[in-house]
Amino acid sequence: FHSGHILEGLAALHLRDQILCTLLSRCNSILTLAYNDTVVSNRLRKKIDSSQEKSLPLLMQVYKARIECMAMMPRSRVWMETFVDYAKMAKLSPKWMPFAKELKALYESLPEESRQSEQGRLAYGFLYPKRGVAVGDSMADATLYDIEGREHHLSEFSGRYILLDFWSTGCGPCVESIPEVEEIAAAYADRLSVVSLSIDPKEVWIKYVREKGLAGHQWNELVKGNTGLQARYNVSGIPHYVLIAPDGKVLTMWVGYGKGVLWKTIKEYIK
Repeated sequence: FHSGHILEGLAALHLRDQILCTLLSRCNSILTLAYNDTVVSNRLRKKIDSSQEKSLPLLMQVYKARIECMAMMPRSRVWMETFVDYAKMAKLSPKWMPFAKELKALYESLPEESRQSEQGRLAYGFLYPKRGVAVGDSMADATLYDIEGREHHLSEFSGRYILLDFWSTGCGPCVESIPEVEEIAAAYADRLSVVSLSIDPKEVWIKYVREKGLAGHQWNELVKGNTGLQARYNVSGIPHYVLIAPDGKVLTMWVGYGKGVLWKTIKEYIK
């Protein structure tokens, strides 16, 4: 076959995969929201899980064949998009994409220009993730940016408690938590520094911060995907909070927001 035909076919399969993943995600969300009856919900979920398990062997054969095909294809835009998606799957869903070794070989075959591209760096982050930080470990740090583009690091707050708040403008609970986060920042201003770490794209984040007049340390790592500090602090949902002690050790981490939960946690650890 002509390489152009192969690329067109790969693009179509790639689009189909994205559509199926989106539909499955929405289906699971609808199930979670619509079925308050635990027994009914569990029965439906078991049927879905059973169907997925039956399709897994076939899907794995398909993915393996595609990866083998990709090794012989030119590294086009579609190729890189597919590669990044597969690398992400290998990190987040290894049961469905158990081909990290093969994907790493593909990465190593990339020219340096492709490795240093935005998608190349994103794929590297998925294929070669740094070890996650656990409670009791020293904090992970990175280069972070404020809305004026100035660089910052968490180490600036050495000797103080730090509350990291991973959030997004599209996350209802994140936005709902803002008043309580601001109250805590003011009440513990002598001992605690709150870093609101947005995971939004630069333009969306800056516009929201300026329009809402958000105060404090409004920072962003400006990386794509679940990489950077998101990966280091094992962020799988938002809002995601990390409380760090003055000596730089992680005290606790938790996900989700409910009115008063932040106050309760902070009072537990900061006397």
